[in-house]
Amino acid sequence: MNCSLFSKQGIFNILFDTIFSIGFIKILDFYIEGGGYFTNIIHLIIIFMIFLNCWTIETVHLNRYGKSSYINIVFMLLQMATLLLLLKNNNFSIKHLLATLILISIIFSIQHITEYILTDKKQLIMKKLTEPFCYIHTGRTLALLLGLIFINYAYWFIFLAFTVSQLFPSFISRSVHVKDINFNSLVSRITQLTLILSSFIILNNLTILINVSTLTIIISYLFIICFIFIYNYIISLIDLTLTKQSGNTFILGTYFIVFSTFIINYVILGKLNLIFLLFGILGYYIGYISYKQYKKTRT
Repeated sequence: MNCSLFSKQGIFNILFDTIFSIGFIKILDFYIEGGGYFTNIIHLIIIFMIFLNCWTIETVHLNRYGKSSYINIVFMLLQMATLLLLLKNNNFSIKHLLATLILISIIFSIQHITEYILTDKKQLIMKKLTEPFCYIHTGRTLALLLGLIFINYAYWFIFLAFTVSQLFPSFISRSVHVKDINFNSLVSRITQLTLILSSFIILNNLTILINVSTLTIIISYLFIICFIFIYNYIISLIDLTLTKQSGNTFILGTYFIVFSTFIINYVILGKLNLIFLLFGILGYYIGYISYKQYKKTRT
């Protein structure tokens, strides 16, 4: 990218990841306090998916359109401000979450439309690439808005919004390959977010020390440390020189890996039944299989 602020160690990337990490933990903690009931866990999964989806949308957009760096910084700051407002109010009811998601989604829509307008008419292929994403994110915003209107069906509409923005780009993969993502950069950004999230999980666990035994905190700490080492090892096996990649399968694998880390941590803390440990292990396996297709080939 043209702007060093968006390098791997860029201050805005780190700030963006940090705010989203705090948001993840606060929101998931709120839902986990509702207990391990089936309905509550399904809601937890949906909320997790849509918020991580927010992060991946912005990250992939910056990966493709880094040339408009300073404009994109403004959009990043607007997203961070929206999430900070939610955290400040400390109200994670479905209405407040939807209001936050709608605002962020509107920002995404405007960001993609702006990219479309700023793209020179001579770059017809780039305009054709950008146009469907404008429709996708407008549809995503509409789905979330319907969720706020028909609040009893909110989670269904949130899931629809996730499906629209995460899976629809796969159907335009030919256009996506016109402007390849920088796969190396994508892996670096996802690795950075995963490590920051892991660090905040440890810090969050320490804040509840008075409610659980010291041994439990130590076990959770060792689990996160082991996860970090194993995750870094798996990342080291990935071929970062790959081209013609949308990165979609890699991103979906990350959903499973990150969510499984949260789930197993909650099991260790005694907030979820031991049966969820199996789901966490299964999630890790699915994530590993998703990553495996990007593995380096032996020569």
